[in-house]
Amino acid sequence: MRATRGCAPFLGGECSRKYVVQSGEAMQHEAQFEISFLSRLENCLASLSPSIEMMSASPFVEGMAPKWVLYPEDESALCEAMSVLHANRIPSLVAGNATRLTQGNLLRGDAVLLSTTRLAQLHVFEPEEGVVQAGAGMRVAELQEIVQREGWELPLEAASTQSSVGGTLALAWSGASWLRSGFPKHCVLGLDLVLADGGAVRCGGRVVKNVTGYDLNKLYVGSCGSLGVMTRSWLRLRPKAEAAISFLVAAEDGLESLALALARRPTVASVMGMDRALVARFSPELATADAVLGVGFAGDVENIEADTSWLRGMASIQEMDATAAGRMRSARSTGCAADRVRVRFAASNSKLCSLRKALHALDAEVLICPGVGATLLWAWIPIPMHAASAAQTMRMLWQKCCDLAQQTSAAVFLEEVPAANAVVCKREIDVYGDKIPNLDLMHELKRKLDPHLLLNPGRGMGKL
Repeated sequence: MRATRGCAPFLGGECSRKYVVQSGEAMQHEAQFEISFLSRLENCLASLSPSIEMMSASPFVEGMAPKWVLYPEDESALCEAMSVLHANRIPSLVAGNATRLTQGNLLRGDAVLLSTTRLAQLHVFEPEEGVVQAGAGMRVAELQEIVQREGWELPLEAASTQSSVGGTLALAWSGASWLRSGFPKHCVLGLDLVLADGGAVRCGGRVVKNVTGYDLNKLYVGSCGSLGVMTRSWLRLRPKAEAAISFLVAAEDGLESLALALARRPTVASVMGMDRALVARFSPELATADAVLGVGFAGDVENIEADTSWLRGMASIQEMDATAAGRMRSARSTGCAADRVRVRFAASNSKLCSLRKALHALDAEVLICPGVGATLLWAWIPIPMHAASAAQTMRMLWQKCCDLAQQTSAAVFLEEVPAANAVVCKREIDVYGDKIPNLDLMHELKRKLDPHLLLNPGRGMGKL
């Protein structure tokens, strides 16, 4: 894409080195900015700095097309940008590498897209200590490669090869490896952030003892960028496993009990149980039974051999190469067909069987990733063919999911809706469920940290 140096007609300045401002056009729905918003936006951009580099693009996010995209080059530029946006009451849609902008509720109103992709530096890597400080825009895959060369692993599982560290933490993205890695918040030692008014704050540090009182890192991880914009993070690494191997297990009966038993074995790093129909969609050669388990082992050779020997005594297994294992792990991010939604549940292990059975009653394709004490479960649920409108149909389906979550004491999250129906469906519901614990506290935190509701307005829990 060719950059065009110059200024927008209404900006009246010269060109900036600190910011790249990217023009966008609506790709659908022809979103139009209100005159008052556009006027404030002109004043805002004109005051950022005396010059701006212009580039053409057409970004689109569910229901709206950002008129401008800001790319701060460093933390000080981000502080300045957010301070000016705050002074002019311009909302921001905060994004990393924009690989999962469909996650969360709909953005409320018009906004500038604020990207952290330029904050992609590796600031500190201490192999002797097993800690790293990375910029929010750095790709998880790139950071993983760097630390692995020194004998470490980054306990983060990204949504794609392009996903950023900041975006992964903001969404608290988890997948099959959560059994070994834990949730994203567990590897965070410290965060640097910029608040809605442009003020910079720091939580924690490079070692655990820097955290006293309430661990504020856990407040921001999973907040969907609605409380502050991450700029850097201190992350705890873990030693790279001596050996690793993956197996495919045929599980005609007793999928849940075998999966839960595997989750307790010392060298099992990941367990994925899925229905044949789901496996067949992305890797037909692995669909060898009505249900299959993908099991990853990691650790020392002796203990892996002991665990694999135990597994051979329980079921028929075959070794998977790295490519096949990678395709199986990618199922967690498999997109929706035009007639299905993807819903994530987090339930206690004691409720796994009843929850999976109830989802099968809805003709869902189900994937389970058990851990010790809890299971993450994803369901690709068909959208019923009703005479009702798409919004009414989605509302009824989502209510069934929320009722099921309540019956099984599970947390529920609508991860993906077919693009054609996303806007009209999400207007009717809260993708985080109809019974969100501690919602009053979340509202109070939002009012304290972002009183004018400028950061990702409407996208968080309770449509905050």
